[in-house]
Amino acid sequence: MDLIKPLGFYFPTQVLCVDDELGFLDSLERNLGAKFRIVTEQNPLAALQKLNAKNPCSDAGLVERISEEDLDQDFDCPINVQLSKIIDKAFMPARHEEISVVVVDYSMPKMTGLALCAELHDCRIKKIMLTGEKDQSLAIEAFNKGVIDYFIRKDDPDLERHLGAVIRLLQQKYFQERTAFIVTAARASAHSFFSSPDFLKEFNRFLHHHQIVEFYLLDVTGSFLGLNAAGEPYWFFVKTEAQMMDLVDIAQSGEPSFEVVRALEERSAMVYFLSEEERNLDLEEWPSLAHPVTHKIGEVYLAWVEGPVRGFKS
Repeated sequence: MDLIKPLGFYFPTQVLCVDDELGFLDSLERNLGAKFRIVTEQNPLAALQKLNAKNPCSDAGLVERISEEDLDQDFDCPINVQLSKIIDKAFMPARHEEISVVVVDYSMPKMTGLALCAELHDCRIKKIMLTGEKDQSLAIEAFNKGVIDYFIRKDDPDLERHLGAVIRLLQQKYFQERTAFIVTAARASAHSFFSSPDFLKEFNRFLHHHQIVEFYLLDVTGSFLGLNAAGEPYWFFVKTEAQMMDLVDIAQSGEPSFEVVRALEERSAMVYFLSEEERNLDLEEWPSLAHPVTHKIGEVYLAWVEGPVRGFKS
């Protein structure tokens, strides 16, 4: 299985299949519906209206541009990503109504599949066109011009397996492009674990172990909230050695429990703050924010945590 690349967030989205043949649409829904959120439409004009509707899970408010004089010395990036707002997407029911991929037949009455793809307002939506033998040259030209992202012969004897593999690939690409600014900003931080070659392997182990189907970046280091198909939360908390030292210094300056101080000093536990409100709590509250370190990679510490944690609005 290909490794999932780090993204700012990822959640299951819809695949809109457009074809005037009802039987063909029913076949796609029956054979691909277990793996993808398939929705169908026979009328290409109605499909275009749906595709050009307002995104139900907008990214508005996630980014602020900052001036050079305000750049942090440890965070050399000209944008300020509001990471605290990314997790809010996990509580938007409409996120699963978002369309990331459209599969459209070239030959339809009222509007060709090529015309439909050309009139999409959101260029991030990935477009797969199903073609006949005589449409091949048109499909190649459309692909070269960027009007479509992929084309498949409709008479392909292994159509549904081929189509499923391409849909999976393009859904990943959709979120890679959509969250590229978030990943770039995170990697610009001196504390980022994204830059480690071991991050991809560890993150994918976490995803597969807990059967995660959606995830949301929590901080520039590379911590994530993951949700399984039942919506149950799992946490991938990350701290660098420098961050652990900072926690120890703060703990030793006050009066948290002896057990928490010792665990931090021994690197057997970390304290994780989900919000500024938690960060400002008295040290005596730290035991409720402490989590056992479950993995260590060089000077990076990981805590895999199951279930709700303090500050999580489930």
